Amino acid sequence: MIYPLVAGSAGALLVIAIALRVSGRIRSMRQGQRNSVVIGISLAVLILAAAGSSLRLSAMEHLGLAVGARAIEFEIRLPRVIAAGSSKREAQVELHTDVNQTMAQLRGGAWSAVTDGRATLKGTVPINVHTGRRVLVLSMPGQPQRQFTIELAAKPDRSTEFGPWHPSDVIANTKSSDERSMHDDNFAIRYRVI
Repeated sequence: MIYPLVAGSAGALLVIAIALRVSGRIRSMRQGQRNSVVIGISLAVLILAAAGSSLRLSAMEHLGLAVGARAIEFEIRLPRVIAAGSSKREAQVELHTDVNQTMAQLRGGAWSAVTDGRATLKGTVPINVHTGRRVLVLSMPGQPQRQFTIELAAKPDRSTEFGPWHPSDVIANTKSSDERSMHDDNFAIRYRVI
């Protein structure tokens, strides 16, 4: 593998030296060799930089790390009772994948109302890895954790509008370690990729 690369480099330097001599830009083959060595080293550095960048991108892709910055923007609709007695500071939202966990950034200073008068919790969470398994977890004091499955491709495209509302998929009982899979219509989520 190395021998063809060395032979090709030596041949390229010789061709550059001959081309410079024939064009009249140099007076001797010795000066042509020096110029071709400088040009060859410059080309080698550029090739190594391009190969390193390509290798980095390939490694990140292989490891599932997202190269383009994307995020999930979400709205979680809450029951009227919970919104009345809670503050946004008490809520915590995380994105769980099969690779990592990421904290969401909640927006605004107060609950936002939707058309039916119920409050919504709004925020964004970055998509750091390419995976098809994503779950958004809502934790609030005095409430069991609610998990919402995020149905997106491993490399989702950006979207301009929110999708439909979906109820929570799993309600985890914090007092005991059991989880029950059921739809809780009091909590719902909708989201888009930005």
